[in-house]
Amino acid sequence: MKFLESRIAVLVSILVAIGAGCLTYDSLGSYQDVRLTATTFATISATLFGFLMTSLSILIAISDRDFIRNLRLTGHYKVLVSQLFSTAGMLLVSAILALCGHVVANECYKNLIISSASSMLVFSLFSFVLAGAKFKKVILLLIK
Repeated sequence: MKFLESRIAVLVSILVAIGAGCLTYDSLGSYQDVRLTATTFATISATLFGFLMTSLSILIAISDRDFIRNLRLTGHYKVLVSQLFSTAGMLLVSAILALCGHVVANECYKNLIISSASSMLVFSLFSFVLAGAKFKKVILLLIK
């Protein structure tokens, strides 16, 4: 059941991300300066990327704790770190796409690139929330 729930969550997040990209593409024609949208997407992506790098630093700093050792033995540590890295990668791709959309001259390509950045940002936000929930569980168990 847990396997099915995780697959459904991924499918829903992909569909919502595609929908957000399509909505972004349709609405970009009404903006006077599309570059501001690209700048906003790049800023949000880079800020969240920084938060993820901080959480990874915290995990590395507390790696000598018994609880973290147990997480490593059970394999949960690897899952958490890999999810944090994949989310960070998606945020980085979103920021790069947004920056590319900021400098492209052709309007059609610019709108396509920015809507792709929007899709990637929405998908990475879903992953960010899931990784944050797992990280919260780890921190709460460390406090006990």
